Amino acid sequence: LLWEEISCLQWFEFASGSKENQFTLLLKDSNMPFSFKMSNEFKGFEIDLWNLLSNKLSKQFSTEDVLNDDKLFLFSNSIKTNFIYSYEKPNKKDKIYTKPINEIPLVIATKNGKNFISDLSSLGNIKVGIFNSLNLKGKLLTLYPKIEFIEFESDNLGLEALNDDKLYGYINNMYTLNSSLSKNSHSDIKVNSSLNIYLNSYLELNTKDKELRDILDLAISKIKKGAWGLSSFITVCEVFMVIIQPHNMINIFLRKIRVIPW
Repeated sequence: LLWEEISCLQWFEFASGSKENQFTLLLKDSNMPFSFKMSNEFKGFEIDLWNLLSNKLSKQFSTEDVLNDDKLFLFSNSIKTNFIYSYEKPNKKDKIYTKPINEIPLVIATKNGKNFISDLSSLGNIKVGIFNSLNLKGKLLTLYPKIEFIEFESDNLGLEALNDDKLYGYINNMYTLNSSLSKNSHSDIKVNSSLNIYLNSYLELNTKDKELRDILDLAISKIKKGAWGLSSFITVCEVFMVIIQPHNMINIFLRKIRVIPW
């Protein structure tokens, strides 16, 4: 072991010595496919990665349901963390972040009748919707100055505008967009292509928990890219979409990020 690995692991043994001192992932229900409940148990992308990190460190991590956006836990000794998805590493005064864990491709959805988009920059004088939480409007305007980008607060609103021909396309990350299309039965809409732009996933912690951040970084560095996959539920959903919508190129995206071994 490297000296820094020994140091981190020894610190973790000390920090986890008390039963009251736990390392807890905050989860939100109905955040498919990242975190959601099935039979009163959390499933999803975030649970899979959290369990993988736990296995890499041979330590039992816990989870906690966040019922609202209030993350104040005044009477808890547990160290809290949550997943953040961002094109660039976030920079908040009172927060620190792990290394990027994995990449999630951005994709564009269009009506079924639209041709495959090999290069979005070849299009101009069109309106394209984008999920506003991505915070990528400025970046997209720089890459594609001929396109008018319109932000939407939810996939439902963006996909409704697309369905009503108010947009040429709608952009979000691949996992969420596929889930929204499947859930709302937009049979006239397909995932057209990938933008070659990726979100990174990070774990966010309070600044005072730097030692735990270093430990998580150690576990992240031990994860071989492409060696992990989504939960069986999400994988089944994605494969089902490949079967019923083979024209939407999902099979290509899944091979590209190696979610499923082929």
